[in-house]
Amino acid sequence: FRLMQKSGHLGKIVIRPPEAPAHARAAPAPFAARDGWLIVGGLSGFGLSTAERLAARGARKLWLVSRSGKPGPNEAPRIARLMETGVAVETASLDVTDKGAVAAFVIDAAHDAIPLRGVVHSAMTLRDKLAGDLTEADIDAVVAPKVAGAMALDEATRAVPLEHFILYSSATTLIGNPHQAAYVAANKALEAVAADRCAAGLPACVNRNSAALAGDRKSVV
Repeated sequence: FRLMQKSGHLGKIVIRPPEAPAHARAAPAPFAARDGWLIVGGLSGFGLSTAERLAARGARKLWLVSRSGKPGPNEAPRIARLMETGVAVETASLDVTDKGAVAAFVIDAAHDAIPLRGVVHSAMTLRDKLAGDLTEADIDAVVAPKVAGAMALDEATRAVPLEHFILYSSATTLIGNPHQAAYVAANKALEAVAADRCAAGLPACVNRNSAALAGDRKSVV
């Protein structure tokens, strides 16, 4: 990672993790048909990929929200395919930094016929600049969706019997990354929200690689 960070390599770097023993490879547990999931940032990127994986593992209701509430031309067909599989999908505009709007949305979802049981927070904004060039507006733009969003979701779901509360962080919290001081800080604060939930005995999981859905209810991976 340090070599790549300093552009000290030619071509690509391939990292191969050690293979787990065959007896340790267990099939992912399916989600119950009653499970409903709210995915913030779910209309594109990691959020939409997570929605597809959740549907493949048995989730029957997905609320996919973003600030705009509109999927792009490449994402709309993927959402349509999700619906064709029988998954109930609702898309909506939701500003995750608006505590009141988040609380109202969660209340409605919690009383749905397929009630809310899982939350995934994958919303993000990037303003990559050298730390000395960051303006207050730049920092707010990066920090608010992640941190204020996580705090709003945490507060709104404290009384909801959730089974999963997953926050997408980044490996940059471990190794840093040039031009991403605000992004790294936002992810560190997001992880603090998860730690606070764990301390309160609530489900929380931080996914630092944003590539695979972790199964542990109370961990940082």
